[in-house]
Amino acid sequence: MNLASMDVDAPLSMTLNLSDLAHKEHILELLPAVEPLENRVRYLISHGNEDGYFRIHQKEGLSYLHLGRKKIVPGTYLLEIVSVPLYRKRELQKLEAKNHLNYLAGELGQALRMKLQLQLY
Repeated sequence: MNLASMDVDAPLSMTLNLSDLAHKEHILELLPAVEPLENRVRYLISHGNEDGYFRIHQKEGLSYLHLGRKKIVPGTYLLEIVSVPLYRKRELQKLEAKNHLNYLAGELGQALRMKLQLQLY
């Protein structure tokens, strides 16, 4: 699903069978929409993971949500996932100096904040 066509204020609802989910199976993959932001954004679970059932890993610019090591029970889980920029002000200035002046302008202030409702059975 492309997030450009999704209402991020409403939770994205997914129903998954726990027996089909391997430990490192990707439940959700996250990739910045703007290529220059790859490896410059990190995704975090900001709410709903107090018991540590889920984890987000990042590898080669792709972030993915998967089950953690803790044993999870069937039920409904509501998570909030946010993006956090990894750039520093000086690094951003170098990027803008190398490219045109408005490089990434407006893109950096738009942080992802999405709700995910997982129904696990």
